[in-house]
Amino acid sequence: MRVLLLASLTMLFFGCVFSNPLSRRDPDLTKVNPPGTLEVSPGFYVDDCEITNFYWLEYLVYQKRVHGKESELYRSCLPDTSVWQVHDDFKSFGYRYLRHPAYRDFPVVGISIEQAKQYAKWRSDRVMEVLLIRNKKIELHVDALRDSMFTIERYFSGNYRDYEPEQSITHYLEYRIPSKEEFERVIPVADSLHQSNYKPIQDEPESQLFYNCFCGISVKDSVIKDFPIIKGTPSGRKPLIANLDCNVREMTNQEGSFFGSSCIDSCGTPSYQFRQDSNMVNCYTGFRCVAEWKPIEELELANPK
Repeated sequence: MRVLLLASLTMLFFGCVFSNPLSRRDPDLTKVNPPGTLEVSPGFYVDDCEITNFYWLEYLVYQKRVHGKESELYRSCLPDTSVWQVHDDFKSFGYRYLRHPAYRDFPVVGISIEQAKQYAKWRSDRVMEVLLIRNKKIELHVDALRDSMFTIERYFSGNYRDYEPEQSITHYLEYRIPSKEEFERVIPVADSLHQSNYKPIQDEPESQLFYNCFCGISVKDSVIKDFPIIKGTPSGRKPLIANLDCNVREMTNQEGSFFGSSCIDSCGTPSYQFRQDSNMVNCYTGFRCVAEWKPIEELELANPK
């Protein structure tokens, strides 16, 4: 069992959460591209796609291992599957959508803003932990429990096991939910789902087609066929941020505020707009993170958790 656990954690850390090659000797971490992101401007990084079901399942596996399946913390991480009860045709998605392999690359939905923020913090801790492991500053501890798991605050305050903070490391990585201002910084490098994934309204004049929304497709079809995250690099261009204005609405860091459109929105909805919704936990709102390297001095270390 211990061998299997070690193998699964190693795959999680090194294969999924972390993919950037690093020097073994005190790298300048501020030059490391945070896993899963693209650099939009110097020092400012954005996820290249929405957080997927597969990424969220990684999160659940870790939380169940560390806190226990019956723990309040683990249960608080579970998406709200009741969001699929809005239509009889969707009810079977309540369990399948998150866990079935066919939907692993679909955006996770049924998530609150608080859950999204907790995920971003967990991701920051896990990536920073792997960076330190890769650079031989700490070891991989498969026996981590709630009171002994790695967090950025514990490490840099000297309260993580018996490790002394590495003095040469002056920055920590922070993933977070984008603000409105940060979304606006991303718009110039945004892409939408490729037009080949759409079925336009029959006899609709080409000039009236919009390829950043689901024109002429039923909600059922758009959920089943058009939610997979599609990424790519247009010929001769740098990689673009995928699906920023379509696929699912995306949370900002302000309660009730979202950016972009989803399968339920009209094709006449203006592109790249912020709107309000009192119900953000639904089957058509997801999220992505932005990331930044921040000076250690900005950490709150008084009561590390």
